[in-house]
Order: sequence, then C-alpha cells, then structure tokens
Amino acid sequence: MRKEHRDEIALFRYQLVREAADPSLSTRQRGPLVRALATMEHPWPYGGTRRYSRETLDRWIKAWQQEGFDGLKPEERAQGPVTDARVLLLAETLKRERPNRTAAQVKRIITETLGAAPSETTLLRHFRAKNISTGVPAVATGRFETDHSNEIWVGDALHGPRLGGRKTYLFAFLDDPLPHGHRRPLGLCGGLGTPLRGVAPGPANPRHPLHRLPGQRQCLC
Repeated sequence: MRKEHRDEIALFRYQLVREAADPSLSTRQRGPLVRALATMEHPWPYGGTRRYSRETLDRWIKAWQQEGFDGLKPEERAQGPVTDARVLLLAETLKRERPNRTAAQVKRIITETLGAAPSETTLLRHFRAKNISTGVPAVATGRFETDHSNEIWVGDALHGPRLGGRKTYLFAFLDDPLPHGHRRPLGLCGGLGTPLRGVAPGPANPRHPLHRLPGQRQCLC
C-alpha cells in the first residue's frame, strides 16, 4: 500500500474518532459517543459507506492515544518472496555475456543450472534496472506477412446471399508479402466450383498459386 494511501486512511480514522478520543473525557462519557458512532454509516474516502464495530473504534481510540497519527495507519503488508541476489547476478552475467539472449533463454539456462528460475517479467525488470538492453524493438509486421510472394496464402469462406434462388459462397484469399501487400478481394461464387460471370477462375491448386501481375484479381473456387 502506498504511503499516501496509508496517510489518507489514518486521517479518515482520526476524523471519525477525534471527538470520542478526547483525553478529557471519562470512560462513562466516551461510551455513548462510541456506541453512537458504531450505529452510523460513515462515508469511505474511496467511495461508498462503511460501518465499524465498537471494538474497532475503541482500538483506533487507543492507538491514537498511545501512538498518535502513526497508530491509525493500516499495517503494511509483509513483503513477498525476494529473488536471491545470486540468481539475479547469474542472470545479469548471462545477459551481458550474450546481449542477444532473450529473457526466456536466460530463464531456461538458469532452470537447467539451478533447477528453478525467476519469471521472465522479473528478469526483464532486473535487466532494465541495470540498464541492460533487452533487445532491439521488433518491427511491426502482419501476422501472415512474408518477404516474397507465394510464401503464405491465407484464405477463408463464408455463406453468401442467395442469388436467383441458388446458394452462394464468399471466398477470400490473400498473399501479403509486404506491409501493403496485394490483397485479393472476395470472390462471389454461385455454388461450389462455379464462378460467377465476370470473375476469372483461379489456379486449380490453391496451395501453389500461379504467379501473376500485381493487381490481378482472381476467385479461387
């Protein structure tokens, strides 16, 4: 919990019990004030309302009287497991030894050596803290983008509208060798294997498309 958050909660608790925590009050005088507070809904600073028992209010009053403002702060949670410094040093050494090693590769080597390793996220965070380059940013590419035509073709088919009472299918195939590759538009085919008029039939084997000029449109049915 952040320090600012703990301070805000402590201030809320102080404002809630400050009247009842007045040291000039006797136990008999304080009792009715605390009971009244316990029956009320109190606006929580982070939204909504909350109700507190007499025991909780008495505990806050006692904490204020004994420890002051710090006594009203929520207890800090215990810190989670800390990665062994020797493991992080080994990871740092492996990364500096070969800067092109990824966090996943470093993790695998440490696992093979020690039997267990920190997560990739922990390793990356450590590398950045030590100003160790985590690699050259990857160039954004399409999922099926390739360097040359006819390396990867992607296709799909959908049921189309009925035309003249006949069922039709929509086919799409694209070859995307560059960021602005040549997309092949949807072909509308009337029945399986029957291209509509005006759409040229494609190659017989879609796995090995014919070479063609950029911009040439085909329907693969």
